[in-house]
Amino acid sequence: MTITTTYLITILIIVLVVFYTNYIKNIVNPVFLFVIPTGFAYILYVWYFQTTWTLSNEANLIFLIGEFSYLIGYFLRSFFNFSVKSVATETVPISYQSAHFEKNIIVWGLLVSGIIMNFLSIIKLRQLGAGSDSFRDQFINIVSSLPLYVIYGKYITVFALCSLVYSYLTSKISRWYLLIILLGTGIVYYSATLTQARTDILIVLMPIAIIFLMVKMQNANWQLFVKSVFIAMLCLFLLYFSFLFVQIARFGNVTGNFFSSENQTFQYISLPLTAFDKWMVTPGLSGVRHGFGIIEPIDKFLKLLQINQHEYSFAVRGQFNVYSYLSAPFLALGKFGVFIVMFIAGYFNYWLFDKAKHSTYYLLYYAFFENSVMLSFYSWQMTSMVNVYALMFILLIQFNKVKVHESKLNNKF
Repeated sequence: MTITTTYLITILIIVLVVFYTNYIKNIVNPVFLFVIPTGFAYILYVWYFQTTWTLSNEANLIFLIGEFSYLIGYFLRSFFNFSVKSVATETVPISYQSAHFEKNIIVWGLLVSGIIMNFLSIIKLRQLGAGSDSFRDQFINIVSSLPLYVIYGKYITVFALCSLVYSYLTSKISRWYLLIILLGTGIVYYSATLTQARTDILIVLMPIAIIFLMVKMQNANWQLFVKSVFIAMLCLFLLYFSFLFVQIARFGNVTGNFFSSENQTFQYISLPLTAFDKWMVTPGLSGVRHGFGIIEPIDKFLKLLQINQHEYSFAVRGQFNVYSYLSAPFLALGKFGVFIVMFIAGYFNYWLFDKAKHSTYYLLYYAFFENSVMLSFYSWQMTSMVNVYALMFILLIQFNKVKVHESKLNNKF
């Protein structure tokens, strides 16, 4: 598959996805969050880098397999869902139920402990020299020896914040809660920037943005949809300046413009496929790892049992080493693995999206899972430990709700 053919097909896919997004009036649907980042990453590669780094026909083919298999899985589930619901004679407007997370003691316990952990994390990172241009490399080398609050503080805080954001949007609660949400978000955001990791910043901001947009765009008219798109664009600008802050902290004030090979943020967007081709496709590393490597919790468990897969060397230090979502399924199962894994991902994403339009707890999980979908241009994240932690948190607050409800019923009798 040539670059030109892949480029034209990618543009066609993007156009169709934009039309689909306009049709359903939801800018945080799974197809948009997957195709737009990965598709535009390929387009930017063609515009700026194809003469410098030429992709092999095999890499282009694998890229299209990943895109099409995700779409096939998504729309197959969509068709099945539409067929089941077509028997309904009346369309009922979607409305989220009120969930008073502001009254949930577990939510508040996690928020308070999370904020304390973030303050401790800020102090620790400052002591280690956060802000210096060499700190990110130092942080990667010592991350396994850092206190747990540095690693997990941001997750705990964001889980609680997302719950409060949902309550604020769906229940009539005091505006003081908005101040708490903003202060908590600011603290965890600052803590994330100190690690100089763009993925940490996305983990903080994206779930909150997705919950906001999902709630606000239910049964949306065109005016509200356009307003939501405007808010989404503001979020993108905030992300860009966050990434620019990280780049300046690590490399100083780079003189080149955004669309240059010197801009690291632009590299992360447009070059992962070239690294995937150079270090995995061309050396012929198809299917060299066991398939459980795709599922991070299982992979970690196997490593605890010292059942380690053979480690292969990829990019050496100093070389660009971001390989996109294609790397994990390709290394595990080859092109066939890319097709199967992304088909399942697309199928599951539509199912989760449909559930998230009607259920509070599915929506909370959707917000975190779709953040990992959007990161597909960067790496495989859909079975990351973050999604496991999010599921554990949701089960915990739901269990607390059930226990409180049972207690009230017992008191009545």
